[in-house]
Amino acid sequence: MSGELLIILGWLHVFFAVCWIGGAVLVAFVIEPASRRLSPQSLAEFAKRYIPLVGKFMGIITSLTILFGALFYYSITDGRILTDPAGQWNLIMYAGASLGLITYVFGMVVMLPLAKRIERVSQNMGSNPSGGGRMEELMVRMSRTSLVDLILLIAVYTLMEIATYY
Repeated sequence: MSGELLIILGWLHVFFAVCWIGGAVLVAFVIEPASRRLSPQSLAEFAKRYIPLVGKFMGIITSLTILFGALFYYSITDGRILTDPAGQWNLIMYAGASLGLITYVFGMVVMLPLAKRIERVSQNMGSNPSGGGRMEELMVRMSRTSLVDLILLIAVYTLMEIATYY
């Protein structure tokens, strides 16, 4: 592969990975703690406007991170995926990529449905204002899952950085 293509693919992969980590940090340390101070109606209004946007954003950037990471790895190895001898660099890359895929699946299987539930509850609170407790419970669950996502992302980032300098 050409050097320019490797640079472009690597840059795109890192850019979207940084967005992914930034989104996880924003939700875990800013949005969720701030939402605890809102009244149930304000929380519902906020969730109705915010959750669909963050869900789409995170879905797009996580998918692009995985896509450009796979293309970048394919380009680095000239398509010899899993055929090179199991050297230290390959093992670190496989571990990082596997954990990255696990984190992606976690987001799609756990976090995205949770975001959809928060969105539904926030929309229903217009007609049923007594659903505030359910909203608070879902936001706490989102906080916990965001922390799990962030811990997984830090582990992926650590493995990829180790592989970069190996």
